[in-house]
Amino acid sequence: MALNSIQNEDGEQFIYGFKKFKPSTEYAAAYYEAQIKVFNKEKNCIARADYQADVNDQLGTETKILPAMGLKNIKNIHRSAFLSESCGVSTQYYYFAWNGHELIHFPNKMTVSDAGVFYHDETILFPSEHLGDQNMIIKRIIEGENTSEDMEDPKYKETKSQINYIWDGTTLSEIMEMR
Repeated sequence: MALNSIQNEDGEQFIYGFKKFKPSTEYAAAYYEAQIKVFNKEKNCIARADYQADVNDQLGTETKILPAMGLKNIKNIHRSAFLSESCGVSTQYYYFAWNGHELIHFPNKMTVSDAGVFYHDETILFPSEHLGDQNMIIKRIIEGENTSEDMEDPKYKETKSQINYIWDGTTLSEIMEMR
């Protein structure tokens, strides 16, 4: 089932959607087998990539084509999102870099909160945003847990971490750092 479509400046069309629903089991939560496809101007499928979409009670979806964001050998970055505004239901973002020949799965990001109880927020920073190493993608994570008994005046204990990814022009590698 196709969910959304968008074109880049070259007229290539990116379509993403669900292939199959995988119900929860004793060992795993439910998820969708999702797929993104790229079609050229002649409407021929020139690339595809499968991924696991953790969709559960989100209210909508959106798609966006980003520029190369300072990364070498990348034409565009496709971002699809499953959006939520409900307590305890996450918003999920899935990123795929497009080099003109293949889709490369980049780091996902997620945000979720439950009013007055906890929050989890992830931010992805590309080289054109952090203005540091031109080969690095940074994922910052902030988690907050309310330590107050008074729900009207929450006090959050925050934990921050960061994951650095190195892009060599063809491959993405992860390096974990705790703060």
